[in-house]
Amino acid sequence: METIAFGMKSQLKNWANTLADGAAQHSF
Repeated sequence: METIAFGMKSQLKNWANTLADGAAQHSF
């Protein structure tokens, strides 16, 4: 259960980083 939560947290972090990178490229 903890492993799944950790995996979801990591995936969410990666998604946030990807979104931020995309926003930076398109905004600036």
